Parts: sequence; structure tokens; C-alpha cells
Amino acid sequence: VPMTNYIDWMRACTDISVTGCPALSAPAGMSDSGLPIGLQIVGRHRADFAVLQLGAAFESLNKPG
Repeated sequence: VPMTNYIDWMRACTDISVTGCPALSAPAGMSDSGLPIGLQIVGRHRADFAVLQLGAAFESLNKPG
């Protein structure tokens, strides 16, 4: 979805932030046009460690090479 300014771009992050749930963003590749793609992993309230574990697993499965 084209985003016209920084506020539009940040909306995806702020919607999760206001919930108080743990979240992390991970690089997930590049689009056909060369733009970076990210994945946002969001957990239940107070499930910080589970989010970190899933992020580590995603990273280990998606290393270049």
C-alpha cells in the first residue's frame, strides 16, 4: 500500500504499541521492486520471552546463504 508520509508509515507500528503487547520487527526479504519487507511479530500481554523466542527462530530459518 503506498504511504504518502512518515505518519502513514508509522501507523502500522503505533497500532500495536498502544495495546501494550510485546512486539518486534524482523527483516523478511525484498519485494520484486527492491523494497525491504518486514515482519511484525506480536505476542500476548506479558509474553515478551515468547516473542523473542519466535523472533530468534524466524531469524535462524531466514539467514541468507
